[in-house]
Amino acid sequence: MNTTLYINPLTPDIHFLIFQWKQTIMRTLVKDLDTASTFPKMLVAIVDEYKITDIYCVTGPGPFTLMRVVTLAINAIAYTRDITVRSCHFFDLIMSGNQPIIEANPREYLIRQGGEVVSTTKWDLPWGVYEGIFAGIGSTVGEKSIQYMDNQEHITQVFENKNPETRISPIYFKPPHITCPKS
Repeated sequence: MNTTLYINPLTPDIHFLIFQWKQTIMRTLVKDLDTASTFPKMLVAIVDEYKITDIYCVTGPGPFTLMRVVTLAINAIAYTRDITVRSCHFFDLIMSGNQPIIEANPREYLIRQGGEVVSTTKWDLPWGVYEGIFAGIGSTVGEKSIQYMDNQEHITQVFENKNPETRISPIYFKPPHITCPKS
């Protein structure tokens, strides 16, 4: 019997859901300055304790450092253990008739528009009913919103349609700008 670990790093705290024998066990990790060292340790402890065989992870879009730490830790544990990994874009999980949205920063949102993910300022956000991960969407006049909630049956359905990967890659809000020092 497979035991699956689902990780959603985009929620206000990092959610770990363990799907074991039709039971869901939830763990959370507060996002703070210690997350970079706490996340890999918690991941190893959960994998060992529950004998995890599969890891499902929402790989973004998210902040650069957070997504890098999460995907690096998952890739390392998948490489050293016999674990199947699958990943998805957060918008893959929004199946309702609501428009998916993520608050990228205090001034911008990511929305799906015409099949593409686009960035829009909160002042240019079209009126609508949105579902997603956000903190301050209520500051936009006339908006209606629904906070995304993890649902085991739906999560399993989305990830089982994804191909297993040898390593997962993060999806960022904006491509990182990394420069090398001049020699």
